[in-house]
Amino acid sequence: TFTKMSVTGPNALAAMERISCSTVDKPELGVSYALFLNERGGIECDFTVTRLAAMSRRVEIRIMRLVGAGYSTMYLPMIIEGKVQGVLGGVLAAGLLQLTYRQVSLVVASYASIPPLPAFPFQPVYLWTVVAGASYGIGCSCLALIRLNQRIR
Repeated sequence: TFTKMSVTGPNALAAMERISCSTVDKPELGVSYALFLNERGGIECDFTVTRLAAMSRRVEIRIMRLVGAGYSTMYLPMIIEGKVQGVLGGVLAAGLLQLTYRQVSLVVASYASIPPLPAFPFQPVYLWTVVAGASYGIGCSCLALIRLNQRIR
């Protein structure tokens, strides 16, 4: 099996050039064979380096297929990303609901003729908005991947 790594950031190219004995500064999608050396100049491992740039999921999946990645390697991270975004959206939505409920409670409390509102149902609101957000994120990711897969073929 092959290990796949992503080296990103403003100094990624300089770091790759420093630890390899090959020139990896290629144009976008350029490929080079590189040996990574230890401090004594001995070979630690060899790599095939593909220079990527900001790209669409379509190009990313094509490259993954090219290097022999399986479906779980290609699609699972995207589904997990959708789930995480959905959970964060659910937590944010629940927090906004709680803040809104608090403001409405303050307004209601200022009127003597209206009885006070009950306490905010913290646990069920957060639970259901997080579950709904995660489900929505996974569902949207799966639908997007199905459409993407149809376009790639």
